[in-house]
Amino acid sequence: MKQLFEKSKPVIDHLKSWLGIGAIVCAGVITPWEYLEVKQEKRVERTLAYVERYGDGDYADSAIALDEAVNNQYTALSKLLKNTELSTPELEKRYAKLILGMFEDPGLASAMNSVLRFHEELVQCILNDLCDREVAMSFFLNSTGDMLRTYYPYICDKRSKWNDPQAYQTIEHFYLGKSKTSACQKSG
Repeated sequence: MKQLFEKSKPVIDHLKSWLGIGAIVCAGVITPWEYLEVKQEKRVERTLAYVERYGDGDYADSAIALDEAVNNQYTALSKLLKNTELSTPELEKRYAKLILGMFEDPGLASAMNSVLRFHEELVQCILNDLCDREVAMSFFLNSTGDMLRTYYPYICDKRSKWNDPQAYQTIEHFYLGKSKTSACQKSG
């Protein structure tokens, strides 16, 4: 028996070496996989924190104030947008005047800034790979796109007043896509 053990000892030692190498290789493959999985879970968690903020607190109050302001202008907006006698530039000019008129109320301007700041933070979180793009888009794409299309005169006004053509451009590009013209260069 001792002789059998002596003869098989080199084979067993060789086998142990290969098993050790196999264990190290498996750990080397599994560990990064687990790391990536945990990293993805953290991105989703951070994005869901934005979803919670979206429906609660300052953002929700600001969004409600903006919705109420537009609802208060519903008749005037509807009449303007249904006016087929206006040229596109004239329609855009009157639309901008109507929308900007709402922001003469400092509280409403503050609400708009709060909403835009929220979306700037979220977009930066996504672009820095700290939040999950797909989850954010599933929650925010439609509502933010609508918000940008509705309130583009406010954004354009800020760009003009601040002499900063890139103000809020990150949000615009992220949600509406990069195009040759921004919302502020509609038809001239």
